[in-house]
Amino acid sequence: MTDPQALSHYHAELTTWINTEMEHVVLIRAELVTGYRLER
Repeated sequence: MTDPQALSHYHAELTTWINTEMEHVVLIRAELVTGYRLER
């Protein structure tokens, strides 16, 4: 994601899964996702 306004919005709205500062935001369009799996 490169739009500064959108990036600022996501930095304000999203919380990280780990206790650290978020450096990057990656936009994944929903039509590309068919499922999900969370692994440790």
